[in-house]
Amino acid sequence: PTGWTGQAEFDVAAPERDLDPRACGDLLADRVSAEPIGFQPGRAELTAAGAKAVASLRAVLIRCQARGLSLALRPDSPSGADETLARGRAATIASALADARSDLRVQPGLAPAGGGPALRLEVQP
Repeated sequence: PTGWTGQAEFDVAAPERDLDPRACGDLLADRVSAEPIGFQPGRAELTAAGAKAVASLRAVLIRCQARGLSLALRPDSPSGADETLARGRAATIASALADARSDLRVQPGLAPAGGGPALRLEVQP
């Protein structure tokens, strides 16, 4: 009303780690399917959309109680060149996600070529 005054106070604090590993894994899977991680053609560098997708995953990991995360990226084919590229891309994602928390271990690897998801994330309690 007219003549009233107020005062607001804000406290900035790190988000609590309140997500159990199962919920964390489900949220990560949802984010990966909603925002695929894109790379520059033939390179292990993220596109702008890919960087945004990784930032979305990092936001989940900040709140996750898990101690570790393994990720497996599927190469386009079983050829040596595709596997090398997939390893580089997995390392790029792992490096970006490891920055989310200093106590989080992120282990990159390869998923079998062919079927299955292009990126598989497994949360380790």
